[in-house]
Amino acid sequence: VPEAAIQLVEDRPSVFVPVEGGYAPRAVMTGTKSGGFVEIRSGLMAGETIVTDGAFTLKAQLEKDAFGDGHGH
Repeated sequence: VPEAAIQLVEDRPSVFVPVEGGYAPRAVMTGTKSGGFVEIRSGLMAGETIVTDGAFTLKAQLEKDAFGDGHGH
């Protein structure tokens, strides 16, 4: 998968997969990196759809939702 698709979520390499109503992180075990791509050793099945563009944005939104928006109202 493209290297940009891999994001650290709770200190684990993860990819975002489509779920009903949005996207969810899924932990994966990575392997060899080469030419901007990363081998996925486990956590995904061949042909499964993942987010390749915008994964960082989804991670940022996930963290914002987990920690609140910081306004404290």
